[in-house]
Amino acid sequence: MLENLPVFAALVLVANVSGAENETTALGATIFFWGRVAHAAVYIAGVPWVRTAAFAVSLAGLLMILSEILF
Repeated sequence: MLENLPVFAALVLVANVSGAENETTALGATIFFWGRVAHAAVYIAGVPWVRTAAFAVSLAGLLMILSEILF
């Protein structure tokens, strides 16, 4: 989580300051949160391939926020 939390915080702060927050950024933040929760649970369980999928889901949430900032 240490490598993703600063990126998430920066994206959310930039979206907020720039006025780009909307339903898509809120959904992206929600997807990021639950993706990271799933990643932690699967990491503890020791299932490597599902862990990668959970990480990809959380990354998709970050990309949703980024797309609203850029476009």
